[in-house]
Amino acid sequence: MRNCLKKAIAQPFRWFLPACLLPLAGCNSLDVQSLAANIKTQLQAQSQLQIQSVTCPQGISKQAGASFQCEGTLEPEGTFVIQVEQTDESGLTKWEVPNSKGMLNLALLETELKQEIAKDTQAEPAVRCGSDRYRVNRPGDSFDCQVKNAALAKAKGLIEKVTVTIDPEGNVAWQQVRLVQPVAAPAGLTATPVTPTAPSASPTVGEGAASPQPSAAQRPRVSNTDD
Repeated sequence: MRNCLKKAIAQPFRWFLPACLLPLAGCNSLDVQSLAANIKTQLQAQSQLQIQSVTCPQGISKQAGASFQCEGTLEPEGTFVIQVEQTDESGLTKWEVPNSKGMLNLALLETELKQEIAKDTQAEPAVRCGSDRYRVNRPGDSFDCQVKNAALAKAKGLIEKVTVTIDPEGNVAWQQVRLVQPVAAPAGLTATPVTPTAPSASPTVGEGAASPQPSAAQRPRVSNTDD
């Protein structure tokens, strides 16, 4: 069975974190410079990222429900998109960083993994991909997401963790690592001794190319808050 992040990256986002709203100064235009500075500060506080700059388009009018994109630049290199949405006509906004080839939003990744793992387990598990909120996509990189309460529904065993890898093109793939108990031999038969081995990866491997950055018309799925 193949799983991929392509769907999560390409489609409009549906999940939101608690939002903190930022009033922006000005008459009919948003104070995008203050917004960009606020986003940069919060991104650096929520992760180990080194943010070189965040820039937002000029001349954005205050309009409830309107959305636009800002761009972040990493040090030493790399860019990513920030989705911004206005929540009312006074200039309150909420923002998020979607999954892309440049950046992983670990909260979104954890949600995606929970849903995929739940297809093989008795209940939705707990998944933790680290203490940071974001992670830069570096080609060739890999990391583990720890899994708890993931007992397999059709076998005696459990899913211990998920290993996430980034291919040379920046696409994201994952692989479940399962610990499965051997099936007992029928009565009257002698079981053949088996040399213990390390837990093997399950046949379930998720992989998919990260799609282009979402358009400004798409609505955020996971919101950061700008205060």
